[in-house]
Order: sequence, then C-alpha cells, then structure tokens
Amino acid sequence: MLRFGFLGVLGAAMLATGCVSSSQHAELRAKYEEEAAKSRRLAEENRKLAAALKAKGVNIDDIRKRLDLIDADGGGRGIGRTLKAPEGAEDMVQLPNGGLRMGALNFRSGSAELTDKAKAALNEVANQLKAKPGFLLVVDGHTDSDPISKSNNASNWELAGKRAAAVVDFLVKAGACKGEDALLRGFGPFKPISQEKAKNRRVEIFAIDTPGTGGRSAAKDAGLEDEPAAPATPTTPPARPAPKGPAGNDPSLK
Repeated sequence: MLRFGFLGVLGAAMLATGCVSSSQHAELRAKYEEEAAKSRRLAEENRKLAAALKAKGVNIDDIRKRLDLIDADGGGRGIGRTLKAPEGAEDMVQLPNGGLRMGALNFRSGSAELTDKAKAALNEVANQLKAKPGFLLVVDGHTDSDPISKSNNASNWELAGKRAAAVVDFLVKAGACKGEDALLRGFGPFKPISQEKAKNRRVEIFAIDTPGTGGRSAAKDAGLEDEPAAPATPTTPPARPAPKGPAGNDPSLK
C-alpha cells in the first residue's frame, strides 16, 4: 500500500507539472494495479505450493539450497540425480554430477516446439526418472542476448519460459512425475555460460531427490547433508566364568 501511495503522489506531481496527461496517469495506475495483482497471485500460489510440499514431508530449505547451487554453478556440483544423455540424442549433454543440458537444436527455430528427436530423447529421460520416483523436477530455460525479432514471443524471458514449460509438460505427460512435483524457471539471457551465443540457448533438466527417496550421495556431494556419525565401537562383554562341575562335563564347551 505504501508503494501504491507513493505512485499516487508521484502521479499527482507529474500531473501538476504537466509531465503526463490524466489519461496517461490512469494508464500507468492501471498497469501498476495489474502487476500488483499478479504479484499477489504469485505469492498466494507460492504459499500454497510451500504448504503442499511441507505436507508431503519435503524440506523446502534443502530444496532452496540445491536451487541456489544450480544458479551458482550451472548444474556443475551434483545438486541432483545423475541423468544420462540418451544415445543418439541431438545437442544434449550430461552435466557434471547431475542434470542434462538441451541445446537449441531440440526446438523449432524461434519457438518452444520440440523436435521429433528431442521428444524421442526426452522419452528416454522420462524412463530414467520413472525408474526411481520421489524427486522434484526442475527445468530451467535460457536464451542468448539477441532481441526477439521474428518469433511471436514478447521477450527472451517468454521464450525461455515457454521452452522450459514444453519440456516439463512432455516429461509429466510421459509419466516421469506428477505436475505438482515439477518446477520450471525462465531466465531469458541473464545467466549466460559462454561467449558463444549458441551455447547460451539451452534448457537444463534437474531431478532433486526429496527426503526418504535416496539420493544421499548427491546430497553429500553438494554439501547438503552431514556425514553420518561413526557407529559406536561395541564393547566386548566380559567372559563368563566357566561353571564348576565334574571333569568332562563343562557346559561352556557344548
């Protein structure tokens, strides 16, 4: 409310000085209200998602740590399961210690439509994931820095998000996981990995194990799980004294 109040004061000042017309001010105010409403909806959706994950026993702080590792290292530190690039896959590579990177050749030019080869490869990825349920699927979309000029996308952000969504949608429909266990993010051109623009046009796939499903080695590699305490050294019980009895009838020898 404070932010909106400031906007109203600023708008009034601009009107008084003749910077904008009343219709422009009304348009700015409407746009702000629209964005504020979107923010409230997203906050509510995040709250519901957090509650749903907590109800399922998922450690949200642990997930956030792993997502931070993806953001910091581009998937290079073992933040999830090791996914193998299917044989014959075009422009798809396995990331060090976890995840897959799909290049732009997996999509029709300037669009989020998957190629036939990409669909075949993702079917194999879905089979890998189905073999061991119990994970959060994270798919990140990235683009290069060239402005959108020919496609129907409003921005690189939109294209990145659509491509990530296409991969999530395909994997969910292929039975890799439930939709409620999938997360997609679109970064546009803001997380480049190379000076070569073609390498920055990519989608990255991660499968982060949730509690109770294994994946302990990956968590250790990422520094997210404490080493288990060494088991206590068992003490040797004192030897029982041999019962006294007639020679040749010692029960301890039976």
